[in-house]
Amino acid sequence: MAGVAGEVVWAEVARLRHALADRLGGLDEAQWEQGSWCPGWRVRDVLGHLVYLAEATRPSVLRDAVRNGVLPDRLVDRTARQLGAEPVPALVQRLRAGAGGRFHLWATPPAVALGEVLVHSADALRPLGVEPEVRPDGVAPVLAAYRRLGRLAFHGAPQRGLRLVATDLDWTTGQGPVVQGRAIDLLLLMANRGQVLPQLSGPGVARIEAGGGRRPNWVDRTQALWRVGNRIEAFQLRRLGASPMALLNRGELLVIETTGRRSGRRRFTPLGYWRDAQGAFLVGGGAAGKTRLPDWVANLRAVWVRRTRIPVTPQELKGADRDRAQHQAAAIWPGVARYARLSGRVIPYFRLVPTQKVR
Repeated sequence: MAGVAGEVVWAEVARLRHALADRLGGLDEAQWEQGSWCPGWRVRDVLGHLVYLAEATRPSVLRDAVRNGVLPDRLVDRTARQLGAEPVPALVQRLRAGAGGRFHLWATPPAVALGEVLVHSADALRPLGVEPEVRPDGVAPVLAAYRRLGRLAFHGAPQRGLRLVATDLDWTTGQGPVVQGRAIDLLLLMANRGQVLPQLSGPGVARIEAGGGRRPNWVDRTQALWRVGNRIEAFQLRRLGASPMALLNRGELLVIETTGRRSGRRRFTPLGYWRDAQGAFLVGGGAAGKTRLPDWVANLRAVWVRRTRIPVTPQELKGADRDRAQHQAAAIWPGVARYARLSGRVIPYFRLVPTQKVR
């Protein structure tokens, strides 16, 4: 019986790959360059990732892991970008040709491969206002698989402590405040796609938005240690102009200076940055994965660069400018894309514009 179920899943994988190729093949160049729901990836990079999975075999993945490093996120990011740089028509043709591919991760069911196609189809098409090809009964096996494996794959997905109810399928899971919506939208929530929250309803949605829909994960548990390390590093950067971590960082580090809203005390936090053609400092605002903007945006007074204090004004980047900044950041720090996937939301980016001349 399991073999029959597996054949049904693989048939749906092939069907969806062909359907996605049809839709992606009709996009123009500007749409290919637009940012996707996968942080740091353009639409063409998502296609590159799906082509890689369609053509993959276990020997080929092992070989690529050796070449790119054994960390899964590093392998995924590098191969997606490498393929995403190739001509789009050729990638669309390769997705069609590889539609029957049956690679899936070790110790996981074929439904996980189906989930890759469903989730990444939304990643690529929904930012463009295009609805992917989806059948509710085709989502059902992936919901079951993600319920068992999701917390391992997505590091504390937000459905913990909530009851999910599908409105187009006889499916429910969990206990707690209700979150309801289409099966595909619940699947995207389980995959940490916070962009889907406007499509969902129920009292559990507000809990997710407040950051209370999941139990603390390893990211949460290490934040206290990071805060201590940040204070030490900020002190070294302001007083010495360098720190051990700055030497290991692929990009440049500055220190943002803020004033506590209630206490009035100055606070200092190190942050990676790069500069644009006008000399402004570009930075990301993770806010530890929360849905709001980071606190420093409202309280920012200045930045410190190589022991020099520079007053600045923050300007949040929107639309294509934000997507471009995300892509630039992920090219400098590959871990940025992984962090954004873990947080399950769109990471804001800012231009910190000096209010006085900077050499």
